[in-house]
Amino acid sequence: MSWKAKRNGNIYCAPACGGKCTWEMYLKAKERGEHCARELGKGWTVRVSENLGWYATVLSPCRRIKVSVHPVTGVPVETLMGTLNTYTAFLGDADDIAGGTWAEHGDTPAEAVNAVVATARAALSKMNARIHGLPYWKGKQRAS
Repeated sequence: MSWKAKRNGNIYCAPACGGKCTWEMYLKAKERGEHCARELGKGWTVRVSENLGWYATVLSPCRRIKVSVHPVTGVPVETLMGTLNTYTAFLGDADDIAGGTWAEHGDTPAEAVNAVVATARAALSKMNARIHGLPYWKGKQRAS
């Protein structure tokens, strides 16, 4: 089964997906991703992917920050916890395919990016405080 999407009328879906994803859903995800990239500024790029629906992710120029755009329909989704119409920013290695070491949400793309960078900085500050003043210990060297 192929994960390469094929268009058949209004259906734009990969055979391996089988979700009957639509061309309209693809265009809406792409449009929301492009809007998010414009809001974040020069060098941010859009990646649209499919898995039982079309999803937009916006990548920073260094590719270490990824912003997931929710929801793809552009219409707020009512959930048990309230309305979902947010962005999730992930900070990790440039070669991470999805996600990252840290993740934060925001009502705007910039809010999500600022939150994830602040979370990472706070975590690094805690780590630095824990190792501050520790002696450098080499331990016994093994014979090679």
